[in-house]
Amino acid sequence: MADHTIRMSYSDDGQPNWSEWDEASIGETGQYGLRIEWTRLGRSRQRVYRFECSSPRRRDVLAVVGVFQGVNR
Repeated sequence: MADHTIRMSYSDDGQPNWSEWDEASIGETGQYGLRIEWTRLGRSRQRVYRFECSSPRRRDVLAVVGVFQGVNR
């Protein structure tokens, strides 16, 4: 069966302008426990994220986790 995808985009200015979509596979039907990570997203303040899924099947988001690193100055 074909893979289905999830796409992520973000806005750094309160939503008028969005980044290009970045796409990742959510696996085949019946595949569970897949973790999707986006890294190297750069710096921002007040960033807003949006997600879009291509699959017509039911999807449950179990968690969204952000890991943030400070910059030593």
